[in-house]
Amino acid sequence: MRQDNDKATIAHQKAVAASVLERLKTLDENAILAGGAPGDWRRGIPARDLDFYIQGERLWFPQQKLEQLGFEVESAFDYSSQNRRIFTTKAYTWNPNIDGVKNLTIDGVECQFIFVTVPVVDLIPKFAMNTSQIWWDGKDSWVTHDYRMFMKYGAVYPTGEVYSREEEFMQKTRMKFKDYKFFTNKEEFAVYAIDLDNHGALKIG
Repeated sequence: MRQDNDKATIAHQKAVAASVLERLKTLDENAILAGGAPGDWRRGIPARDLDFYIQGERLWFPQQKLEQLGFEVESAFDYSSQNRRIFTTKAYTWNPNIDGVKNLTIDGVECQFIFVTVPVVDLIPKFAMNTSQIWWDGKDSWVTHDYRMFMKYGAVYPTGEVYSREEEFMQKTRMKFKDYKFFTNKEEFAVYAIDLDNHGALKIG
């Protein structure tokens, strides 16, 4: 029963995401859904929310333009033109590439529009953890090399320099992926992978 409910929730979330991306691509043809949701779906887990990435400063997409596409949004952070730092409840802390975050709920699904100042796909490899480096363009899922290492070895490790790496965020990642192998850095994982590939089995404790 739980599995059937999860499948139905994921199907609903995907339908919402596809509808949103279809509209967002009229603003940015490269708009994507990235981060937690595509990865959660791949593991058969409903996403907590949907994070859509759109290239362009938020001033390029005024409230009226978003409302014309049927989106009722509200700001998710306080913005300071003096230091251009982002304050939000999620892990976007001090990300210089994010210019705006908008919150909205669509058909019961929590969503965020994240406006970035670089091409969205260029931002993915800079995500803090390899488990976040997966995105969906409305039809197909795409992953980075580091995400493939998560798929192949079940390895979770920090990768990017943009998002906060504070202990609270790292602990949250550990808890979410507690059944996977956690590495404190990419170099530590590389040693593990080489030994595993060379010997087939690796004594770890």
